[in-house]
Amino acid sequence: MTEQVERTAIEDWTAIESLFTLRQSFAPLKFATMGMSSRLAKGRLGKLLAHKSAGRLAAHVDQMEDDRVKAMRTFAAINLEQAAAAFKITLVANVTAPLLVVTFFNQITPGGVGDQLYDIFGGEGNGIYGLFAGIAFGIALLFGLGFYALANLNQARDIRNLIDLFAAERGIYFGLEDIDDMSA
Repeated sequence: MTEQVERTAIEDWTAIESLFTLRQSFAPLKFATMGMSSRLAKGRLGKLLAHKSAGRLAAHVDQMEDDRVKAMRTFAAINLEQAAAAFKITLVANVTAPLLVVTFFNQITPGGVGDQLYDIFGGEGNGIYGLFAGIAFGIALLFGLGFYALANLNQARDIRNLIDLFAAERGIYFGLEDIDDMSA
């Protein structure tokens, strides 16, 4: 007689999470070229269900008992909460904090930061070009970090929303009492 080994909840979660690559999560970031999110218009659930990994997740969830589906929803909610917190910290640490530092130094230095930089580089062309190149690189890096954080947030939100949808199809309903937390 063969003994069937049941997977743990964490093993199920690891399998679910592996279905969603970060590369796929960058797809909703098409707003960089369109100027808006692709999920702004109607048909959002269809777009969510058309996600490359949605079918594989549906098959995975279909094989689970109801209690395990509820457990995966809890894992997904915690994962989303962690991603939202990381997104906020990333924005504060990499966008707000540097702007505050520059603003502070602009206020306390005589003539402002611009005059100080001009004095340092003495109006030399190569120095100014290097400064602008450094600033452009820094801004590109900040945007890259922001997009990376947003892609991770989108990934966590997609997993959570898809688990909720597939559970609802099975008659397992979750309240939306935490809807405000999902808008982060």
